[in-house]
Amino acid sequence: MKSYMKILNFYVYFECNLNPNFSLFRTILFFYFIFLAFSSYEIIIHMKIGILFFMNNIIYFLFNLRLLKLKFKNPYERNNSSADRTMW
Repeated sequence: MKSYMKILNFYVYFECNLNPNFSLFRTILFFYFIFLAFSSYEIIIHMKIGILFFMNNIIYFLFNLRLLKLKFKNPYERNNSSADRTMW
């Protein structure tokens, strides 16, 4: 159980720092279903639900990486038309 909590703590720390759309509720549910999967006989059902939550977090994470790349780009590189707008 301690190692399980260490993984959960690391995951929450990692997500809180890198994912602005981070949902603690969704993360706790995800780990809860994985815990159930390894501690009950209904492994397949709980793993399916856990994978759904995991994929949801991965999609948010990748989407936010894209947003971060746009955020730190030079404003003139964000879209081609912005340079034209500043010219008279």
